[in-house]
Formats: sequence, C-alpha cells, structure tokens
Amino acid sequence: MLIFAISLNTYFQRLVRKRTKELIEREKFLRAVFSAIQDGISVLDTEMRILMVNPTMERWYGEVVGRRCYEAYRGRDRTCDNCPTVEAIKSGEMRSAVVPGPGNGLEWVELYSYPVIEDGEVKMIVEFVRDITQREKMHEELEKALQRYEYLWNNANDIFFIHDLDGKILDYNRKAKELMKGVRVTTIWDVISENYRDFVREKIEEIKSTKNPTEPFEVPLMINGNEIWLEVVAHPVIEDGKLVAIHGIAREITERRMLIEEIGENIMLVSYLVDRIRNPLAAARAFCEIKDEMGEEVFDKVIKNIDKATSLISELDKVWNNLEKLRRGLKKS
Repeated sequence: MLIFAISLNTYFQRLVRKRTKELIEREKFLRAVFSAIQDGISVLDTEMRILMVNPTMERWYGEVVGRRCYEAYRGRDRTCDNCPTVEAIKSGEMRSAVVPGPGNGLEWVELYSYPVIEDGEVKMIVEFVRDITQREKMHEELEKALQRYEYLWNNANDIFFIHDLDGKILDYNRKAKELMKGVRVTTIWDVISENYRDFVREKIEEIKSTKNPTEPFEVPLMINGNEIWLEVVAHPVIEDGKLVAIHGIAREITERRMLIEEIGENIMLVSYLVDRIRNPLAAARAFCEIKDEMGEEVFDKVIKNIDKATSLISELDKVWNNLEKLRRGLKKS
C-alpha cells in the first residue's frame, strides 16, 4: 500500500512538473507574441487600473503599469468622456473610438476595447491601440482638398456641371444656377436647342469611344425663351476604368457671338465701301488723263469725285474704329 502511495505521488509530481513546464512554455510563447505585436496592447481591470502593457505601449507612454489609464494615457484625474473602455465594461461588448495620442509624432490612435468575461461578468479589459496618425493626416488633407474643390466649384466664374451618360444632370455649380434663372432642369435635353441635340449626342458618343476630353465646342441653350450660347469642354468621369459620367466646363459666349456677327456685318460694309471708293477714284483718274481736252469742266468733276472718295474714306475710318472696339471686346470675353 505504501509502495502504491509512493508511486502515485511520483506520478502526480511528474504530471505537475509536466503541466507546469507546459504552462511556462505557453506563457513564454504568449509573452513573445504579446511583445512582438507592433500595435499597442494594454490590459486593465474594471477599475481602469493598468495591469499589463506590451513593449509598444511602454515605448509610447513609458512606465504605466499600476496607474489608472486616464492618468497614464491622457493626463486626466477622471475617466474620459465617451471612453470606449468604460462602455465595454458596461455593455460587455467591444467598443472603439479614435482618441488623441501622446504626441511626439503619435498624434492619433484607434482604440479597441475588448471585455474579458468570466461567469457572465466583465473581469478585465484588453485594449488594442493602433497608430493612425498618417491616416488622420491624409484624411485631414483630403478634407482640405475637398473644401478647396467645393470653394472652386461654387465660386468659379465658369459653369461646372456633371451629367450621366443619358444626360441626367447629377450636379451643377452656382454659376450654372444663375444661368438657369430659376428654371428647374433635370436633364441637359431640357435646355439644349432642339436643332443641336443630335450634335450633343455625337459628342457624348465621342467621349464614350475615346474616354478623352472633347475639343471646345459651341452649343445654344433655350432658357425662358432666350437663346444662350455656351462654349463647352466635356471631360470623362472614370471610376475603376469605367466611364460613369461626363463633367462639363462651360462659358457663356452669347455676347461674344453677337460681337462676331457685328464684325461680320461691318466687314461686309467695308467691302461695299471699298467698291464704292474704287469707282470714283477710277473715274477721277480717267478725267485727269483727258484734262487737256476737257478743260476746267473736267477738273470740277475730278474734284467732286475726290470729295466723294474722301467722304467714303471717313465712313470707312468709322467702321474700322468700330471693328477695333469689337476686337477689344472679344479679347475681354
């Protein structure tokens, strides 16, 4: 019986040593994993006291074990507002939040709080902390870029618009709204002059086939019964390699077209005046060639024709002045 008891004791000692060795090895393994993780890990009790941290947390925050988390991590004397760890303790579920980091290059961290539950109660909290400073900086830069784009979109003197491939308007800027003068527009076909709709469809098909911006083109709109001309450059909007919409930049050129038409009319007038001048001057030359035969009467006729030419030249000067004014107006538009 004694021999059996000794044998049993020896067996249990060996079993205990084996289990102890396994636990030690497992603990070493877990500590090695705990230390190797590059993100921060912090273990807290339900009183917010720090029980354990990994080397990453020590590098970020220094020696913090034994202190309360809000003191060690945030320099506060009470729990933080909307603390995810407090919420995880109350709910028994994981909670997360983005919170300020300690500084020195670590400006923002993402905090995940996981409750450890035993017998239905939260016994401790494991906090997983990730450095998201670069992500937040990129997000901040993106927000600034979006604000700049929105400012440009709404304050540009040009007309900006986006429509889908069927012509349904998705968005347009302040300048476009001013042009519409209160007219409700849902598609580009609501305002494009009927005679130009096929032309615009051709431009859309061109973008579909090439996925490149168009050359500038002119198109008339009918708004409240008024014809308004635009010069448009249309750009493809491509997502994941697929054409999804068309972004247009346009400028009103109604006044410019009117100026061009006036210039055309003035040019025709100049041509007419040149012909009118050429004939009296030719007659004057002919009269001068026969002055010896015709006497004073010839010279009177020459003077009259030269006067006519001089008068027409004065009118021509006025026309050229008008053309110069129109040219300057076109430069400004």
